[in-house]
Amino acid sequence: DASKSSTAILREIPERGARQYGRFVLVRKSLKEVKPDKEKAKEKDGSDTRGGGESNEPLNREVRFGLHDIVKNQVVWTKDFPKEAPGYFFDDYSGRMILYWSLGSEAGKARVKEEPVLVERSRQMGNKDDDYVLEIIDAFQNKSVGSLLLETGKGSFDIESGFSEGNWLVLRDDNNRVLVYSITEGELRHRFFGANAALNPKGHQIA
Repeated sequence: DASKSSTAILREIPERGARQYGRFVLVRKSLKEVKPDKEKAKEKDGSDTRGGGESNEPLNREVRFGLHDIVKNQVVWTKDFPKEAPGYFFDDYSGRMILYWSLGSEAGKARVKEEPVLVERSRQMGNKDDDYVLEIIDAFQNKSVGSLLLETGKGSFDIESGFSEGNWLVLRDDNNRVLVYSITEGELRHRFFGANAALNPKGHQIA
């Protein structure tokens, strides 16, 4: 409040594991910190002697992902990853988050088994450990819009960044290439040299 030279706290964010992308904040929290109500009650009445505050548990395993819409001030999507947490990219403009796991990891293999289409596709690929399984989450729609497998040619390239709009997933790899995938078909449709790309999903155009 400029007229009174005062401030008011709208909301608090964790000291770690939180990052804002456009109107959304992704909060990653260790599942060991997410305690049942009974445990929280014990800490509150002093019967639990363990130290309070946020722990320093690593955020690469046993993690909860939560997407917060700061305009509506509500949690729009959350998911627990009891094993290995996925890597991710976030598209600020479209509000889409791209999650990815290595097919050689326990969590990656478990994710593939959740969808028969991915299981069949992985058989055709030979289920190579250097490949990836990806899932696209739309924060505006509060749902998963699709998943697909990414073949890397026995690890000949890795992914540097990515974004998604409409039916398209655009990834940039470490060989200075832009890879364009159809989400519904789960297939690579185009490959270009370059690093920066812009997408017109309705016109099916890329620059």
